Amino acid sequence: MENRVLSVTVPKEEVKKPMVKSIEISVLKLPGPAALSQMKLEVESLSRDCRDSHFSFDSVQKFHKENEQLTERLLAMEEKTKLLKEALANQNSEFQISRIIP
Repeated sequence: MENRVLSVTVPKEEVKKPMVKSIEISVLKLPGPAALSQMKLEVESLSRDCRDSHFSFDSVQKFHKENEQLTERLLAMEEKTKLLKEALANQNSEFQISRIIP
C-alpha cells in the first residue's frame, strides 16, 4: 500500500473561524461534580413524580370540565374587553370632535 498526502488550500477567512470557535469553547465551563449530582437528583425526583402521578379517569374528566369552563370564561372576558375597547375608542372620537367644534 502506498500512503498519499492530500493537500488542500484553505482561504485565510476559513482558517480564522476554527480559532474563534476554539476560544468560544474554551470559555464554556463544564458543570462540576456537585452540579452533576444535583442534576441527577432532580432527574430522579422528576421521574419518581411522573410515576406517582397517575390520574384516575374521574379526575381527568374533572380537570377537562374545569378547563372547558375556564376557557369559556376567558373567551367571554376577551369579548367583553373587545367591546369595552370599541366603546372607549368611540368615546375618544366623540371627545376629540367636541374639542374641535366649539
